[in-house]
Amino acid sequence: MFTALKKALGQQTHSTVTPASPHALTGHSQISALLMQIYKCRVLLDVRLPEQANHYTSALLGIYDEHGFIVMDGLNPTSGHRRLLDAKRLQVAGRLDGVDFSFSTRLIDVREKQGTAFYKMTLPEQMIYRQRRLDFRIGTLGRKFAFHALRGDSNAQILAGYLHDISRNGVGLILENGTMLEPGEQLASCIIALPDGKVSCTLEVCHCHQGTAPGTTRAGCRFTRIENAARVQIQRLISTLERDKARRLHGA
Repeated sequence: MFTALKKALGQQTHSTVTPASPHALTGHSQISALLMQIYKCRVLLDVRLPEQANHYTSALLGIYDEHGFIVMDGLNPTSGHRRLLDAKRLQVAGRLDGVDFSFSTRLIDVREKQGTAFYKMTLPEQMIYRQRRLDFRIGTLGRKFAFHALRGDSNAQILAGYLHDISRNGVGLILENGTMLEPGEQLASCIIALPDGKVSCTLEVCHCHQGTAPGTTRAGCRFTRIENAARVQIQRLISTLERDKARRLHGA
């Protein structure tokens, strides 16, 4: 099966897309993975203190998820330093690859190096991220279009499930066996079985959380590599689903 999945990919072209609306991350590994991306990309953080209108800037200096804390750079302007010592809490916001995120964190300790303060803060218990959806996503109306993928390069894990919804630029998935994916994770070997043939693509995970059915997870993904012919198939399916939905609404 690994060979069949890899052969089916062929030559693909690159595309970009936007994931959907607000989501809350509560899983420790998901939060740590997203924070690590923010840290590696050196994202400038917008910081506010409770019940204060002033904004400050900071950055992540380190992620120590195994110990339950993060390290943040000193606040700019520096007037925020004294206020943080009193408030003990921060509300942090920023944008990573066009996706807005936010989280709250509490002060654990203050350190100083070469005259510059930095802060040991709690690892967030929850992170919110959101992005404006630029395309319409439609549900599959109860039809189960099978999905399979390989996860990882060595000792690859086979993912199995089906589509929950689809748009020109991404898919919502129901995954079996309770598999949790990480935001930002690339699934390079994906096959989706559509009515007029299989579609091969690469997906980037935008969010993943537990599904409503036992032992399932929900994942929202965007296409990062997909052939033009596959895009035509997807648009054809979307048109069919839209017509079927309209018929149901009008009782046809």
